[in-house]
Amino acid sequence: MKVKRKEWEQFIPHPVEEVWRFFSAPDNLNEITPPDMTFTILSDLKGGQMYEGMIIQYEVSPLFGIPLQWVTEITYIRERMYFFVCCLLTFSRGICQITCYFMADQKPHSI
Repeated sequence: MKVKRKEWEQFIPHPVEEVWRFFSAPDNLNEITPPDMTFTILSDLKGGQMYEGMIIQYEVSPLFGIPLQWVTEITYIRERMYFFVCCLLTFSRGICQITCYFMADQKPHSI
């Protein structure tokens, strides 16, 4: 299996504490997903913050309105610095890993 890597950077002009609060709340996944992807969280999150070991199940339609089920696990968290997410795409053998860094003029460190 070929390994691929993508990196994005985005500047958000707000204090890192405020940005962390927003992105570390799994209920906000709906807010950052484009509406045409018909994103639905299947897990009962009850407005809580994420934690290491948290499993989130959801359904999303990224292409042609075809619904796909995804499962993610929050595997590592360093508050106000980064969180690491492992995703299982249930329609294939694919696994993706996502790391979100929250920095104030810093470069990310390797985990």
